[in-house]
Amino acid sequence: MEVKTFKKWAALFAACVTVFGFSSCLDEGEMGPTQNQWVVNVDQGMMGTTFIPDGGPNIRWTTNLVTLSQIGLSDNTQRALITYTIDEGQSVEGTTLRITPVNGSCAAIEVNRISNQPDTLADYTGAATKFQRFVGTLSPVYTNGRFLMINAEYQASKLAQTGIVVNRVSNDTLYLDLKMKISSGSQTGHTYYSTNYDLSSCQEYHELGIGRDSIYVTVRALMNEFGQTRMDSLTTRAVGR
Repeated sequence: MEVKTFKKWAALFAACVTVFGFSSCLDEGEMGPTQNQWVVNVDQGMMGTTFIPDGGPNIRWTTNLVTLSQIGLSDNTQRALITYTIDEGQSVEGTTLRITPVNGSCAAIEVNRISNQPDTLADYTGAATKFQRFVGTLSPVYTNGRFLMINAEYQASKLAQTGIVVNRVSNDTLYLDLKMKISSGSQTGHTYYSTNYDLSSCQEYHELGIGRDSIYVTVRALMNEFGQTRMDSLTTRAVGR
């Protein structure tokens, strides 16, 4: 996700978090249906297009969409920030809710793969002097069982090259290392980094899940704070039964 898009998403995400996306985030005080905005998984099946909102793995939003192109998204979109209205006459307390996405106000979120070739990131610094901290309006690192969201801040005026590789598997936890490579001459300023990774692209994640009730993912990044290099890390529960 581009920095500009992330900043817009982060502000709206914070505004919506109080009542899980059902708060009014847009058009407050105006006539007509209230518009809300949320990050979702996109599921296209025989019964049409549905959305699974982040924070509600057992909730499914149904639509009357035939194709995602009706709301300006490509048909292979897996993750998206959608603007929507809730169709009238429904209770928002159930597990299924019928919504109407707003055409022109929805954005696809890029999904990346977890690298199984560490050598391709060998010249990345691991952000030893650039990575600042994990940041986020809800949780800086979290999963919804399929995708891993990482929100961070690093010191540079330009967007860094980034990647993530498997470090190890220990007990019920998958350890991933966040790598960054920042172009020379772009060491000033603070930039937000937000990205999604597909956990299903990681073989170790699948192997870890066999016969386990809980799986955790720890994202690690090397940082330099007050002249001291240390490892910063955050753990999120990926699967729990």
